[in-house]
Order: sequence, then structure tokens, then C-alpha cells
Amino acid sequence: ANLLKKVSAARQHPRDFFELAAREEHTRARLTCAPHQRVLLDFVAAHRMSVVRIFAGGSKTYSLAYLALHCLGNDRTGRGAIIGATAGSASKVLSVIRDAIEDQRNEFPEVHAVFPTLAPSPLLSDPWGQNRIVVDRPAGIRDPSFIAVGVNSDLPGARLKWIICDDILDEVNTATRESRDKLKRNFGRKVLTRLDVRSAMITILNTPWE
Repeated sequence: ANLLKKVSAARQHPRDFFELAAREEHTRARLTCAPHQRVLLDFVAAHRMSVVRIFAGGSKTYSLAYLALHCLGNDRTGRGAIIGATAGSASKVLSVIRDAIEDQRNEFPEVHAVFPTLAPSPLLSDPWGQNRIVVDRPAGIRDPSFIAVGVNSDLPGARLKWIICDDILDEVNTATRESRDKLKRNFGRKVLTRLDVRSAMITILNTPWE
């Protein structure tokens, strides 16, 4: 009965999902949601548009990965993007999401207890790689379930339900006023225009540089 309550709570809130399902990267031990992560996930869940300034080493990647898992588990028809300073940095978040869904070694039983239908697409034509994944979902949906791209990359033409930005600021794109202005223009033109106008969520987490 206690496990069923935890599963039900995890389905409703990303904080409870993290507490139940997250595993340490190396030891695979269960993770406890730290106080700052609770504040982070509660804040993001309460606001459709949010910016969070967080200290270096604050476990942004894991927090964002389980936030994205929670979003996708509750709506397998949705489409989202993980955006980093580069595609390579964004793919680190996507790799946590991909590994938990794929679960080749049966290390994430809680993820599948909470979202039993969350699985890779069975279609060989659907991508399941470092930068794009498609989960099992109804036919006819354009674009991947989640993509990982750099902040200066073009996003799909279709509107996105979730945009999760992880460390889009770095030493290079904040070094001068010109580089900061360019980033601001690109973000407004390439990212904010891709939000679904109905029920989209965007969150930006970064350690401040400037």
C-alpha cells in the first residue's frame, strides 16, 4: 500500500518521481531529493515559464532529466527539446532519459512502475540515439519525442510542448556584449518561437556567467 501511494504521488509530481526513481550514476544507489532540488522541482512544476540560477555542482543534469522523464511519462504524444550551449552538452541530459526508458539492465524498475507504457518506439524507422529519441506512441506524430540540440541550432518546425535549457550560457557566448546580444537574439528567434501556444513549458537552468 505504501509503494502504491509513492507511485501515485510520483505520477503527479516530478519531485516525488525523482525521490522514488532516481539512481546514482555510478553506484546505482537510490538518490534522495536534496533540499535545493525539491525547491527547484517544485518551482518549475508551479510555473510554465521559469528561469533558475543555480550553483555549479547542483545536479542540474539529473534534475532536468527526471523532469523531462516525468513530462514524457505523463504525455507520450508530446514533443520536447533539451537545449545546451552545444548539442554535445544537451545530449548528456538526453542520455539519462534514454537509459532510464530503455533500461537494458533492469536498473530503473521504479520508472516503469510509475509509467508502465513508457518505452522506446518499436518502429525501426524511429530514431533512438544520442540526439533524438522517439517513444512508443500513437502513429502520425511528427518529430521526435525529445531532441538534444545546441542553443544556436534550428529546432523542428512543429511546436514543442516542453523546452528544457541546461547551461546555455558559457564562457564563450557571455564573453562580450556582442556575443550576449547575439545569444539573446537567437534564443528569441529560434527557441521561444517554437513553444506550443496552448500548454507549453519552458525552464532555463544555468550557473550565472555575466
